Amino acid sequence: MHWMFARAQERAKEFGIQGVTLQLTQGVVKNIIPAIASTNAIVAASCALETLKLVTLASTGLDNYLMYSGVDGVYTLTTQYERDPACPVCSAGVPMTAPPTCTLRDLLGLLTLHPALGRLLREPSLSVGSVPLYARGVFEEETRPNLDRQLRELVTGPLVELTVNDKGLVAPLKVQLRLQVAEE
Repeated sequence: MHWMFARAQERAKEFGIQGVTLQLTQGVVKNIIPAIASTNAIVAASCALETLKLVTLASTGLDNYLMYSGVDGVYTLTTQYERDPACPVCSAGVPMTAPPTCTLRDLLGLLTLHPALGRLLREPSLSVGSVPLYARGVFEEETRPNLDRQLRELVTGPLVELTVNDKGLVAPLKVQLRLQVAEE
């Protein structure tokens, strides 16, 4: 323990940490280090159990989430998270409609006003597949002329999957854009 305390004092001196005592060092060694080892043991045991279930088909496996609480005894909870079909990031895409005569600039405005998307977007970029329709940053000058073009000039078909990127997003999101067909 004295060796550990001496190393703690050296580190404290190196980084300008005040108040390192033998008692505090003992507290760290007695509380934190065993917690790390026991956490690793719990994770390893959970992995071994899931492997056993998978190999022997003895039980259904863990679906997608395990919570362990060891504060007042042992308690585990498994929860099956369900995908939100209206989630703008992980769903098939947020549905939108627009007339084919709508310009790309107008569509960007509609996106920022959309109830599900508007709060997420600040400066969106749009692409169809790997083709950028409007991209901010290094491709902005190249794609800026598309802003005044109509959607029917930029996309083919009545239903198009757009990819929307924005600095405020953690991942690109999809928009299922349906071009309104003119009624005759």
